[in-house]
Amino acid sequence: MSDQPAIPTAEDAVTLWRSSLDAWGEMLKPLAEAGRSQLDPRDRRFSAPEWEHPVFDLMRQGYAMMARQMTEMADNIPGLE
Repeated sequence: MSDQPAIPTAEDAVTLWRSSLDAWGEMLKPLAEAGRSQLDPRDRRFSAPEWEHPVFDLMRQGYAMMARQMTEMADNIPGLE
């Protein structure tokens, strides 16, 4: 036996990443659920089940919110049709 610590594997890193992502997801879940009514269910870009994870759900909600805001701003520029 060696006194050397074990070298982490790529699998260890993935496990740690997933665990961290799920912990953040639990904290953000109520916030993500509160904004889902604002999403367009016809938008197929976000139809994959992975978007339901609260962390990614907030990303898609943020994208939708910023896209709406930018479109509204462009629509309200005087002199443009």
